[in-house]
Amino acid sequence: MKKLLLSILCAFFASMYTTTSFAAIGDTFDADVNGVIMKFRVTADDEVEVYGPSSKISAIDRATEGNITVPATIANNAVTYNVTRIGDYAFFGCGTITGVAIQGNVESIGYRAFKYCYALEQINIPETVTAIAGEAFESDKELARVDITDINRWCEIEFTNHVSNPTNYKKGLYVNGTPVTTDLVLTDATKINAYAFYRWDSFTGEIRIPASVTEIKNNAITGFSSDAKVIAEDISAWSQIDFESASANPVNVTKKLFLSDGETAPSTIPSGTTAIKNYAFYTARNITEISIPATVTSIGTQAFFGCSAIENIDIDGNGLVEIGEQAFKSCTSLASIDFPSSITTVGGNAFENDKAITSIEISDLGAWCETDFANNYSSPINYCHTLTMGGERVEGDLVIPAGTTKIGAYTFYRYGGLTTITIPASVQEIGAAAFSGNSEVTDVYCAGAPAVVTGNNPFGSLDADVVRSAIFHIDFDHMATYNAAEGWNSVKNYIAELDETALSDDYAYTNENSFVRQYQNIKVRYTRNFKNNNWQALFVPFNMKYEDLKANFDVAAILNNQTAGGAINVAKLSSGKLIAGKPYLIRAKVAGVKTIEASVSEFKAANDDSNPWVLGECTYHGVYTKTQGLKSIGGWAMASGKLSKPKSDEVTLSPFRWYMTEEAGLDVKATSLSFNIFEDGYQDAPDDEETAIEEVSVTTNKTEDNTWYTISGQRIAKPTQRGIYIKNGKKILF
Repeated sequence: MKKLLLSILCAFFASMYTTTSFAAIGDTFDADVNGVIMKFRVTADDEVEVYGPSSKISAIDRATEGNITVPATIANNAVTYNVTRIGDYAFFGCGTITGVAIQGNVESIGYRAFKYCYALEQINIPETVTAIAGEAFESDKELARVDITDINRWCEIEFTNHVSNPTNYKKGLYVNGTPVTTDLVLTDATKINAYAFYRWDSFTGEIRIPASVTEIKNNAITGFSSDAKVIAEDISAWSQIDFESASANPVNVTKKLFLSDGETAPSTIPSGTTAIKNYAFYTARNITEISIPATVTSIGTQAFFGCSAIENIDIDGNGLVEIGEQAFKSCTSLASIDFPSSITTVGGNAFENDKAITSIEISDLGAWCETDFANNYSSPINYCHTLTMGGERVEGDLVIPAGTTKIGAYTFYRYGGLTTITIPASVQEIGAAAFSGNSEVTDVYCAGAPAVVTGNNPFGSLDADVVRSAIFHIDFDHMATYNAAEGWNSVKNYIAELDETALSDDYAYTNENSFVRQYQNIKVRYTRNFKNNNWQALFVPFNMKYEDLKANFDVAAILNNQTAGGAINVAKLSSGKLIAGKPYLIRAKVAGVKTIEASVSEFKAANDDSNPWVLGECTYHGVYTKTQGLKSIGGWAMASGKLSKPKSDEVTLSPFRWYMTEEAGLDVKATSLSFNIFEDGYQDAPDDEETAIEEVSVTTNKTEDNTWYTISGQRIAKPTQRGIYIKNGKKILF
């Protein structure tokens, strides 16, 4: 009896163990499903997939005909499994099955799962399915009916490619028994995945996209008739959909977008919309105008690409910061645009082919300058060549506002009607081709140091452009840096302006003076108003030829110093050159505005006291900046044709003047010094100058007397200091 009881207990426990034992993951088994033997493979403790070992062996006998069922669950060895997947190659090559009923637990359909099911006519896809792999239904050209229960869930299935979608050939999608043939109405979908409604060739109804949709993938809704209507039930939500590409937007097919009434094209983006995303209105050719609120901060890539009927874009307020690549490309009817000061970046080719633009209204010129345009087609002025502020055209003298920190690339590319450009010292950066093609510009005024050029030459390389013809006015102190700076060193004509205050009548100059650099060589040019014909103290910072001056000016050079007698000897030049940093006297032959212009070879800093010009017992100091304090240092300055000692340190010596100081021990009682002027030139002293030599005879029978004599007749070997001497019967200034 005890042995019998023990046997019964052992059998009972063995039975219990058998009913709760799961197969190992990867184990396979066969099971009968409505009379069809089907292979399964364990994928988890309580999950299996319909298993096709390879493209040569399917989950069922390939000769199976008629309808088959994929069950929700399947039992094996007293264990019930959920069927969650139709595996790769599961029904590959089952060419005689005609229908498939998939029950409720299947989540995915594998690679080539139903490929070459040539006779398959009907299948249902349950709501549980979220992914269908590549080529799952390839070549199933008789598949005319695909039943689903939830259109929104269908939209969210991840189809690997177009032949993953069972509707690829016949487009026969049925929702709860009703075919989708007239209208595609999505109610609560959040996204539409790729190939969901791929190549719906015969579809002519309405495609209604609800506000719940935030994402549409490539080729999600394509190939349908151009007579279909794409309707955005909420234009704000539509504007903010993430379209994966242009092909993701169904408007790409119809070329029209309508509001919820199905008749009206969008014209206003509602306030509260924060972005108009990529491809939002791609090729919507029924939009004639668009108003964008201040809440929109960005317009995406190709957002309005090909909207060829848009004539006006009104951008409200100062919220918009960025315009994406090709955002308004091929808006061929676009005539006007309001361009807010908040925009900082415009992507490549944003306004390409928009040749009808005639008006670009801006409110802040400085903000326009600081906009980064990716290329010339990014700027709307590329075709219209103009800007307006307050309705008035910006033309003639372009003055960049003080405080502007940069002038972005292409901001005034091929702009029309500019004659002068003024760039303030606040500008630290100038982008590529910012002023390229402005061939009418004659003068560019640049304050401060040269701005950093971030691309190609800011004045470009177009024929007859400004870099070749205009004069660039710069601060004299920055002349060398402009000459060497990248992006500026190809400019052909420079004028270095001096910051000089107006002078008194004693000095008889105005503050108009300049230096010009041409073709990498410096050319000096003084433009001054000589109010009288007084001799004026002057130095030049360049070596230059007297021949360049003699038409309008007399120039005299200091010979020696005779300060004890209250006079200094000078002689007018008749030839030769002016030496950099040396003191000269100059006077206009006729009073008025005169220009000294000459080629130069060597620059000398005129206020370099480490190398002053010394003659006899006096030293001459040139200046090119405003100088005071001459009384305290014992300087003599030019006034009314004489050298005078300033009575106050408040006396100002203006740029390009010289002052004289005395060497120690020189006793000069006078308060002013006059000049003895030899009228016949530096090389030949006047014949009527009195000397101790009464007569010098020169005949053709005698060789020339090359002996040197002083002015008093004393014979010397060679002059040792500057002065007047006799040689070959002539007075020579040495």
